Amino acid sequence: MTATMKPVRVLVLAAAIGCAMAAPAVAHPHVWVTVEATVLYDAKKQITGLKESWSFDKAYSEYALDGLEKDTGGNYTPAAFVALAKENMESLKDYNYFTEAYVEGAKVEMSAPEGAVVVRDDKAILHLTYTMPLKQPVNVGTLKFSFLIYDPEFYIAFALAEKDPVHLAAGAPAGCAPRIEPPTGDPTKSKTWGSAYAATVVVACGG
Repeated sequence: MTATMKPVRVLVLAAAIGCAMAAPAVAHPHVWVTVEATVLYDAKKQITGLKESWSFDKAYSEYALDGLEKDTGGNYTPAAFVALAKENMESLKDYNYFTEAYVEGAKVEMSAPEGAVVVRDDKAILHLTYTMPLKQPVNVGTLKFSFLIYDPEFYIAFALAEKDPVHLAAGAPAGCAPRIEPPTGDPTKSKTWGSAYAATVVVACGG
């Protein structure tokens, strides 16, 4: 690690930079993240953003906590998790928060994330939750809204949760439902290594 690289506990993981410069044939993940997502709507039944929840693998969860502030009882302080969430979101900015959204294949612009929180569960697993607002609400009607959450360089492997990974929040129009399109699994058919292994979530209404 060079002096300019960020600590490994930063979620984008500075080593991903090195992976990006390596030959594609050696691309492989070092961190595993399980994702759940909720599509958000406003009172006009327009899509306003995504609420994402990331759960990290145990090995990374333990490493990420190394050196963080503890209280006199040896427990990580609330301030430590607040600082970790802030540090992580600042670093993820350079990677567009690993999130892409589209309407009928046209990319939708997103604003800065909101409400980032990091928590640790009773199994010592770290979870990051935050909201990615769209810059402008989208009235999709019968148009197809889709999104992907992935690391283009495949240093971090994202996978949707096995059970009910995608939800539509209150306000979703009647007849709308999410479906998951599996990844190609073939980097030659995708624009990046990461996208080759990224499932696409599609929200379609009215058929």
